[in-house]
Amino acid sequence: MTRLTKADVINISAELGTYDKELLKKTGCTLLGIACKAAWVDEIGVANAVSSLTACVVPMDCGQGTIEGFCDAVQQ
Repeated sequence: MTRLTKADVINISAELGTYDKELLKKTGCTLLGIACKAAWVDEIGVANAVSSLTACVVPMDCGQGTIEGFCDAVQQ
């Protein structure tokens, strides 16, 4: 398994909007829409449910150490 690096994750949060626009253009769905279709759940219901949730992302320092930018990418 290849270890993620800072370069792999550093731009994820900044590029999610662009990625969603590309997915919408190509598939007619955003990333959330595709995930909801794959899970056979209602996109509006999921969007409403998660809008009030809070999650914490905690960096882990084990193995080869933390991957800079990983928490920010997961948080998005």
